[in-house]
Amino acid sequence: MQEGKFLKQYEVINIDPPYATVKSGDELFKVPVEAHLDTWQPLSENYSKDHKGILCNSSRVFTRHTKAIDLETFEVIQENDTPMTTYFRDKNNVYLHSSMCTFTTLEGAIPGTFEITDIKKGFSTDGCNDYYYAQPLPYRLTDARLLNEHYAEANGKIYAAYTRPVPADATTFVIPAPELISNVALDKDHVFFREEIVAAANPRTFHFLDRCVAADRDYYRNCDIEFYAKDEKFAWFVRTIDKSFKKISSKSIEAFDFKVEDETGYGYDKENRYRQGKKV
Repeated sequence: MQEGKFLKQYEVINIDPPYATVKSGDELFKVPVEAHLDTWQPLSENYSKDHKGILCNSSRVFTRHTKAIDLETFEVIQENDTPMTTYFRDKNNVYLHSSMCTFTTLEGAIPGTFEITDIKKGFSTDGCNDYYYAQPLPYRLTDARLLNEHYAEANGKIYAAYTRPVPADATTFVIPAPELISNVALDKDHVFFREEIVAAANPRTFHFLDRCVAADRDYYRNCDIEFYAKDEKFAWFVRTIDKSFKKISSKSIEAFDFKVEDETGYGYDKENRYRQGKKV
């Protein structure tokens, strides 16, 4: 039997792989059959540990990090299903595993003073530094104004993904379609996609086509991530979930518009129509 501070006695009631049902006192537990029963401990609804490492439901996880983790003091701070986010700590570090990042250490976070301020939005603090998921924020949250789910303003500067500096003029910075398109913005001089300048776009005339963004727009496939815009020189196809901000050269830019056919969205001008920014 493995000795240790988290030793607990369990009586096996039933084995039905990948779990065994065990009893400790008056409590029943489902234990992964892979776990070392004499040292097994439940940590949360989904996580447990034994002297060998950490388990998520019936699977052993984070094995690459086991040597760096102090298993004796390792615990779950809080977990959330949607979006999937779980914070952990031991005596040395704070850890995070989420849909936004693989299992990682929060750089510099102090375990004893660490708190989660909003698990659904990914904000936490140790009292000295604030974090957005695993990224230290370059400002204190109390000094920031969150403009939407992607951009923030703090100390006269604009940040994308709350962490990356945007070379923007904060006094004229706007998000043209904040309800639908969180990562496209402009100021008096530039159009921005995330933190990057869209060099050929004119912020004075750039706008998303109304039939893509209007409240009463027709449904089309990928209508939450694919949009068309234009300025006085070019049309643009924007796919917000990846690095796609495609310039479309049109001979009749004044006529460029958007329509839906058979639940597919098309840009079109007098000469061509475009699907996902390409001529069809």
